[in-house]
Amino acid sequence: MIRQMITLAGPRPTDDPDTVLDVFNEHRPIHAYGIVDVLQYWTSSRWWVRDRGVVGLVGLPGVSDGVVYAVSAVYAAATFALLRDLVDDLPERFDITGPSGLAERMQPTHRAARVQPYVKMQLIRPDMLPAVDVGIRALEADDQPAVLALLAQAGGAPEFVRLDLLGTRHHFGVFDDGTLVAMAGTHLVDPAHGIAAIGSVNTLPEYRGRGLARRVVAALSHRLREEVDVVALNVGRDNTPARNLYEGLGFLPLMEYEEAELVRR
Repeated sequence: MIRQMITLAGPRPTDDPDTVLDVFNEHRPIHAYGIVDVLQYWTSSRWWVRDRGVVGLVGLPGVSDGVVYAVSAVYAAATFALLRDLVDDLPERFDITGPSGLAERMQPTHRAARVQPYVKMQLIRPDMLPAVDVGIRALEADDQPAVLALLAQAGGAPEFVRLDLLGTRHHFGVFDDGTLVAMAGTHLVDPAHGIAAIGSVNTLPEYRGRGLARRVVAALSHRLREEVDVVALNVGRDNTPARNLYEGLGFLPLMEYEEAELVRR
């Protein structure tokens, strides 16, 4: 457990989750993942807040060292300053999500084993969503083998698919002759905070270019809007086809950020 393992050297973490949520709720579409991390993993994590900058060392299941959440909507300078003072409290090696330029800022103490730029997007123009296609259906719990087979062939990551949400109308797919050929899922949905995040959009290679991803994302978006007012997603900054797909459905970019794997020098 992260809260038990770390010997603190820098600023003291907060004991009040509302202190973190107060900052995140100012920009819910950007901090959708951060909000859920606070709500689901508070007891296995540590969060620091200073001058509206926030850094979280999140203890995710199956991740021994935790991951660092340092996304900042408008307080990047405060977040960078807080990270600098927390250097001695961070693991030797960790994954981190934060403002663009993060890996470069951490160079004095850490080298980057991997850096990838991303864009956060939000469904701003739901009027651009096409009507739900009758050929699309919600995926059920007994569709799990079909989902795993699709991921294996499409290069998807099963560890990021919320299989527990199958059967809750938070995953949609299209079948061809009994084979699941495209799907879109939900990484998180929190009606209490009015947020959901789309992910796990995958299509079999031989079925790409037919508009199937557009159809399943549209169906899922319609469904999520019945429960929440904020539907968001993350996409690789340089993934032009995916960005064009989402923008064509009414998703607009909010901010760029980066994910990195950092190793202490």
